[in-house]
Amino acid sequence: HNIEQDLCFINNELVAIGLDNIKNKTIDTLKIAKELFPSKPNNIISLAERLGIEVYGDSLIAKTEALANIYSKLI
Repeated sequence: HNIEQDLCFINNELVAIGLDNIKNKTIDTLKIAKELFPSKPNNIISLAERLGIEVYGDSLIAKTEALANIYSKLI
């Protein structure tokens, strides 16, 4: 969700330790959500509520699990 921000952070860390940037093809769930729901909030919690997905807690793991379920419903 917002892959450009994540890749920027990860690539900066990779460069800092002398490794190459990630060049894999990516899928951005935020971009997909904005296309499907252009006038609605598209953060993970809002999407989960809209799609009927439970988010069990506020941890990174809980949000990652919810995002995997969001992705499966968006595609």
